[in-house]
Amino acid sequence: MPVEVVFFNVGQGDCTFLWFYDKPGDTVGTHAVLIDCGSSQQVAPLNPFQGKTGMVDRLDSRIGDYMARLRNPDVLDCLIITHPDKDHFNLLRHVLQDQQSPPRLKYQIRAIRYGLTVDDYKEGNQSFVHDLIELWTTFVDRRGRRGVVTKPDFVTMPVDPEALVTGTRGAELLMVGAAVGVDPRSRRKYPKNPGKGKQTPEEKDEEKRTEGEKEKIANESSLVTLLQGDPEGNGDRQRVLLMADAVKLNEDYLGLGFAGGRLKRQSKLWLKLGHHGSRTSNTDEWLNYTTPDGLFVSTGVLVFSGGSGTFTDSNVNGRLLKTWKKVLKNNNIPPVNVSSGQQWGYVVHDDSNRRGEFIYAPTTDGLFSSMAMPPVRGGTKARGDAANWRGVDWHLRLDDPRPGSYEIWYE
Repeated sequence: MPVEVVFFNVGQGDCTFLWFYDKPGDTVGTHAVLIDCGSSQQVAPLNPFQGKTGMVDRLDSRIGDYMARLRNPDVLDCLIITHPDKDHFNLLRHVLQDQQSPPRLKYQIRAIRYGLTVDDYKEGNQSFVHDLIELWTTFVDRRGRRGVVTKPDFVTMPVDPEALVTGTRGAELLMVGAAVGVDPRSRRKYPKNPGKGKQTPEEKDEEKRTEGEKEKIANESSLVTLLQGDPEGNGDRQRVLLMADAVKLNEDYLGLGFAGGRLKRQSKLWLKLGHHGSRTSNTDEWLNYTTPDGLFVSTGVLVFSGGSGTFTDSNVNGRLLKTWKKVLKNNNIPPVNVSSGQQWGYVVHDDSNRRGEFIYAPTTDGLFSSMAMPPVRGGTKARGDAANWRGVDWHLRLDDPRPGSYEIWYE
């Protein structure tokens, strides 16, 4: 069963859509999954869609087109909300709910999986996601059906990888990671039986979660998913590893074998970089463990309070790409193919100064960034002003026209 994966442009945020279909060339899908949808700074799309120019309008229209072309139109098999950071969920109301009075869901949702507590899913005056989880029985869709079919499921670390969608005939989506619990390294610092008045590793970890910063806790609790394509003739499969905002701690856990070795490359492995490609994740050890053929990253031109963007020059060009190219060479992994005629690049924050400048770098490598176009006003540099930049949607199609094949392009 082929699968099309769409990494939507949401600027500084995240939104991934999976569309399964029965056989190569089909224009009617069988299953659909939405993983996150949020943005903390929007970026204009490269091409308007049906006369609409806004990023959110285009996103809404594109998802709507896929949903209309399902065997059961407008039925979303699974909504995965990886963790309570607004740039991963604050656009869900726009793409899932209409503007009628009273509002209705545009699609019937068969299952919802989410991480951390319900009360964390509120931003400003918006409570849509909180209500979707907490008051799920009150929602109806535009056809008058129950809007959310089953009670939303709070996900903790799965004991074994859990299938999230049934009936996909070979291809499968698995939940492989969530709240990591105790840092595996903490046992070297705190004895298993520390003695009277001293903390166990579990108690130390709970204190960190209770008193630590919300964002750090949220990132460490990101729901990590693994898409496996059709088995090839020799039993190998393509894999797409979707890391959300997972950080080094999550990578350490997953690398210890919590996913039963499924995270290693068999045929081809496509890695959605964790935490927007920041230095808190995508470690050298993780790149060597997963040996990815290509890297996808969702990023934007937001400079945070610390004076830095997430996708920085020092980390990306200074470390990440150098390590990854060594991985490719050491494992004899060939360059990826991209649809002919398309040129692209990536945008990093120049973190050598505090002026908020971003740099565009053309590339023919397998790094696929939602920020793939140079600034509108020309040159290779621009300040951190979203109006100067354009974003693209990257598409990854697996197992069409045959198991093991792939196609990559942007729109």
